[in-house]
Amino acid sequence: MDWNIKSFTLDLQAELSNYKEKFDSIIATQERELAEIKQTLIPNTPKYHQEQTRIKQACQDAIASLRAKAIEHIGESSTEFKNQIIAKVRVINQADIDAIKSLQGIPLSSEEFKVIVDKFSKGNYWNDRLLAVIGEENGVDFGGMLETSLDVKLSVLNQLVEQSDKVLKYYGDKSEKEEDRNARYLYLNDEVVNSAVKMFSGTDNTATPSEVAEKAYLQILSGQTDISRGLTLANTLNNVKGAARNELFTLIKSDNRLSELSKTYSGYSKEIADFNASQYIKAKDSIDKIRTIKDDAIIKNIIDDMQENTFFSDMLASEIKNNPQLYSFVGTPETSEE
Repeated sequence: MDWNIKSFTLDLQAELSNYKEKFDSIIATQERELAEIKQTLIPNTPKYHQEQTRIKQACQDAIASLRAKAIEHIGESSTEFKNQIIAKVRVINQADIDAIKSLQGIPLSSEEFKVIVDKFSKGNYWNDRLLAVIGEENGVDFGGMLETSLDVKLSVLNQLVEQSDKVLKYYGDKSEKEEDRNARYLYLNDEVVNSAVKMFSGTDNTATPSEVAEKAYLQILSGQTDISRGLTLANTLNNVKGAARNELFTLIKSDNRLSELSKTYSGYSKEIADFNASQYIKAKDSIDKIRTIKDDAIIKNIIDDMQENTFFSDMLASEIKNNPQLYSFVGTPETSEE
């Protein structure tokens, strides 16, 4: 079978669902047969113990056989998928690599980069890896456009298989109540699988706004000239929105490594100059205090003091979504137009 991450995870979930269903059926059969011998045989007699032992052994044998088949299926499919992943890494199109390398060091806009990706990506592993380097050099957000690294893919695959193994090991194990609960409700549930698919595909956006901003800023500063740094800054600001954008502006305003010429070349010099970093930092600090303070009166005072801070209004609106108890004495705060 020609696997991809979605078909593989669907196959895993189907196999484990089938295992759980048959496991439960085997246990139900054992309980029914044990109940029957209580009705038909005299307890604590040799015949009763013989039948009881036979029923329990049959149950254990059936579960062992069921588990062995599931392990075999998952082992075969995961090995096949892994081999397919590695096979793609072995394919190198030297002509494409040479053409892509010729673009390194040339400042590219976001739209120019997308054109290059359309021409050279083709699902080719090494083309995508080199394109990713060029994308990072130019501050372009290429999430979901390019292949992730082999290390990421194999790590995700191994984690999925490990969780499958735990389901097969602990499902129905009454001596391991927590692991049994995880096997029933946590391992390879839809949320876990969706996260794995995103990570495997390079569309996982779990980085915090500050992490996104720090990575982007370091990439901007890595440019060799004011022009290249300015273009990278422009590309970054074209793609980075919301809190990450504010975090990036704060870094720029609090650091003197980015020249005024680079800001001018980016076309964002006025927006950077107008950004009030001190107000943004004050808003963040106030939200942090609200998260730790338990006294509603103090929280209300903080909110009253920050009424004129538009950054705070936006942060508070977001905080209320995650902390509904704030709504009872705050209400719905107004947000800025941005």
